[in-house]
Amino acid sequence: MVEVVENLREELRYVTTWNSAGMTNVFEGYCNLIYLALITQRIPVIPPLAPSLTHLGFDKPLPMINFGEVFDLPRLRRALHAPILEWKDVKRAHYGEPWAINSPPVDGAVGEELGCWSTSQVVRGRGPRRTDLETFLKLDVAYTPVPLSVALPGFPNHSTFWGLAYLTFGEGRRTAFNDKDVVPGPTLHSKQTIAPDENLACFDNLFFVGAVDGFEWERDWVEEVAIGMLKRALGVPESREVPPFIAVHIRRDDFDAEFCKSHPEAECHPPLKVFRNRVRQVQEALAEKFGPGTKSGNVHDVIVTSDEKNATWWGEVKRMGWRNIDHGEERTVEKYGTWYPSIIDAVVQSMSIGFVGTQRSTMSRVAALRVRDWNGGVTRMVVWNDGKGE
Repeated sequence: MVEVVENLREELRYVTTWNSAGMTNVFEGYCNLIYLALITQRIPVIPPLAPSLTHLGFDKPLPMINFGEVFDLPRLRRALHAPILEWKDVKRAHYGEPWAINSPPVDGAVGEELGCWSTSQVVRGRGPRRTDLETFLKLDVAYTPVPLSVALPGFPNHSTFWGLAYLTFGEGRRTAFNDKDVVPGPTLHSKQTIAPDENLACFDNLFFVGAVDGFEWERDWVEEVAIGMLKRALGVPESREVPPFIAVHIRRDDFDAEFCKSHPEAECHPPLKVFRNRVRQVQEALAEKFGPGTKSGNVHDVIVTSDEKNATWWGEVKRMGWRNIDHGEERTVEKYGTWYPSIIDAVVQSMSIGFVGTQRSTMSRVAALRVRDWNGGVTRMVVWNDGKGE
């Protein structure tokens, strides 16, 4: 590469893709690109939106529209505290002008070769997903198939984010090339064999990518299930919204072996009265923050999530006037699978306006961050120590 290299900083790392389909498919693919950039600490370089003639219904040249003309990138950069580039920032082309595959290149544009990874060759069982963007940007691209290990279990047409992320690091790259099927291919025009670029990581398609599930953009049903269970736990009619509530996460069961080796259980686990004190502190803080006369400032409903299995302990929780989602009664495992009691508990925690967690629990830590950042809520932690919990 020449022009792109000159416009990218050598000490930084970048990542890009070439999604080409209907606008929403491209949007989802570019969102996946941004997420991949975040977890790899790379800077995303977002291509323009390439018109799909079959979707738009035109048979004449149409312009490539820069992503930032449609979406508020300055706001996104501020929200993510991360840089985001577009291809218009690094290479000359006919951005915003009617363009066809036989259009002459823009003055000063340099033809360049680039090595990219191909997910389509492996998880989609087809050749590289070449698009008009390569021609538009005057790029002669060579593709290397990703290793089969990046496939998302249970969804053979999908790659995993972390499987692709691993390829952008030196160790992952070296491991991939130990696979006999991971062989760089030739560029389309010069027929030069080029390995994927290390500075500008590139993937032919990032639409079919997931973290734990395929087509995760469709998976808002988990939130709907959690809301239904929450309403039943709080006695809220189906037709009404869930009122502001405080979620409490009391981690006990699997902490026994690590933290209670030298103490009897009664002297190790923070007692419920300490959690009650923290709930009271959260209620007072919410009243101060939102005003005692507001819904968010006058919160009485408390939902407890815990890995505790002792029925006597749960009876004490209910005598305090607190509620819980009974996954046995809801038949959560039978309906949705083994993971879902924990997943639904995490979703419920994230919906609260106030949160009380257990120190040292990563589930509590993440829930507290979500409540503060997503909901503008108030959080407190109960310290795990000698049973006093203070």
